[in-house]
Amino acid sequence: MGRQRVDVHRSRLLTVTPAQREKLAQVIERADHLLFDFDGPLCDVYAGLSSATVAEHLRELIAAQGTAVPAFLMVERDPLEVLRFADRLDPPLGVEVEAALRAAEVTAVQSARATPGARQALLACRRGGRGVAVVSNNSQAAVQAYLRAHDLLQVVDQVTGRTQPDPSLLKPDPHLILAAVAALGARVEKTAVIGDSVSDIEAAHAASAVAIGFANKPGKRDRLSNAGADVVVDSMVQLANAFP
Repeated sequence: MGRQRVDVHRSRLLTVTPAQREKLAQVIERADHLLFDFDGPLCDVYAGLSSATVAEHLRELIAAQGTAVPAFLMVERDPLEVLRFADRLDPPLGVEVEAALRAAEVTAVQSARATPGARQALLACRRGGRGVAVVSNNSQAAVQAYLRAHDLLQVVDQVTGRTQPDPSLLKPDPHLILAAVAALGARVEKTAVIGDSVSDIEAAHAASAVAIGFANKPGKRDRLSNAGADVVVDSMVQLANAFP
């Protein structure tokens, strides 16, 4: 299985066109700071503890308050969507659900699977003299716990994650990106955001930052390109190799 993964990974690198490499090199050259999304570019948060299991736990908290859980939420696998529902329904309930989600995320990162090439990409940023931040809709506590466990805290200048129960502050809103830029003392127009979701691309552009899409699953390249990503990579190794 491990050999198969390496072969698939290499085949992805071979599909990169000269034009794509040139565009990525141009984006990297202009960026003084790089902001990495967490779940996807750096790791698979729910590789061990599934997101569906966490979402079910959050639904149980909502039901325990005597609230009927609608049918559409019963099949929702994204815990953040359950949080958004709880906050819209009753902000105090949202506070309780967010606290439970934060605890679950801290547990989940203990078995999170590192994204191939993520460490190399972070180190390449630092060697190239760029500032590095992690900007995530996941809780800041979970991100820090993962970075600490993987000996990466010293590589990252800033961690900006979810610290409040208000989901309206999460991506695609630019709040977290702008907060990270301010903490770094960076210029947003000289900042690149690396993310694997449409919301990452939308948040980057809303903040006036450059957006690098990470197409880690089939179909994502088209979705991220259509969302307006300035450039799309299929591998974090590809990103690491773009640094001179």
